[in-house]
Amino acid sequence: MDPATEAVTKLIATIGIAGIIGFAVGYALKKVFKLALIVLGIFLLGIFYFEYVGIIEIHYDKLLSWAESIVNTVLGYSSAIYNNAVASIPTAAGFAAGFALGFKKG
Repeated sequence: MDPATEAVTKLIATIGIAGIIGFAVGYALKKVFKLALIVLGIFLLGIFYFEYVGIIEIHYDKLLSWAESIVNTVLGYSSAIYNNAVASIPTAAGFAAGFALGFKKG
């Protein structure tokens, strides 16, 4: 087998395997997100009801500063994720395509 054919075969296998893994992760992640959002919504409805009837008091300024710190932490990790994805473009491309398809089908 000539080296060019071998390289193309290896590339296709890498993209295919990453695509299958990406599909599985995307499908599962969408199911988990749906469940987590339902639970979070019910929890927040309970919290807001308790605030409405006067059982608890929410300090929105502290809640906002906490949410901002979480967003800043996530944005800090985004550059590391980008650098890792760029370092392995074929695998990342296959994974991204599979993930998108799995997330859509999930």
